[in-house]
Amino acid sequence: MWKIYGSPGAGVAIVSNGGRIESALAAEAKQLNLGAVQYEDPNTFQIGYRNGFDTLMIKRNSYAYEHEVRLVYWDTNDMHDSLANFAWNEKHMRFDDIIEDHRPINPGINLACDIDVLIERVVVSPFAPSWYMGMIERLRDHLNFKFPISNSVLLTGPTVVP
Repeated sequence: MWKIYGSPGAGVAIVSNGGRIESALAAEAKQLNLGAVQYEDPNTFQIGYRNGFDTLMIKRNSYAYEHEVRLVYWDTNDMHDSLANFAWNEKHMRFDDIIEDHRPINPGINLACDIDVLIERVVVSPFAPSWYMGMIERLRDHLNFKFPISNSVLLTGPTVVP
């Protein structure tokens, strides 16, 4: 995964867990949902999901190696009702007067997050250049964060026992 997501060599992995995410976002008043992504065969057609939220938590099974979790905020207070003024057209067997939603889609939201609580540690790619670790440490210090940073041991050979 280092080569896929840290290409062309420099990259970091942020280590956290569900408890840290919950604690780091505790000051946030929004209803947030954390869940494991389900990996499914795209050639399989399933009729009916329990709710619209489920579709946000599904990915092709070819990505199952990621073991991804997603944090989702779904604002249901500002829903568009496309059938508010509907009329059923018996002749054409359809709804008439459907109201289209032309509002722009917001790209995201800001959340109050305690980064030092969120991040257990940062791991630097084993493919990163030698200067990269120092740069990440200086950035962390400049931003006044406290989490530890270490190099990946992925390419480290086994310990030799005499």
